[in-house]
Amino acid sequence: MYTATREVGSGHSASARTATPARRLLTGAQPAYNSLANMKTISITIDDLLLGHLDDAARTARKTRSELFRLALREWLDGRRRRELAAQDRAGYEAKPIHRDEFGGLIGAQAVFTQDPPDSHDGDDW
Repeated sequence: MYTATREVGSGHSASARTATPARRLLTGAQPAYNSLANMKTISITIDDLLLGHLDDAARTARKTRSELFRLALREWLDGRRRRELAAQDRAGYEAKPIHRDEFGGLIGAQAVFTQDPPDSHDGDDW
């Protein structure tokens, strides 16, 4: 096993300063600038094979290990938040399903706008 370190952003724009670090990650608030003064260093444990893949990816992407970890963490947190929201949507629709005729009028009105316009424009066809 290999222990690697990475820095996680903690300095963010003025509008995001009152939010927790986790909230800033979820909302996409980005640091005003990337410097070590705005980062926290943490230690993680990673196996040699995964570290090799990380180093290859970092070299190919021309990024540091830390940058890749930050990117991966943001993507994972974003995916988790999206899954949570989708689960809330499912639970809401299970609790109160859509009725068959609930959107009938809207669907009929929408059909008018999805039809292809006629070839000739004599005014009354479309």
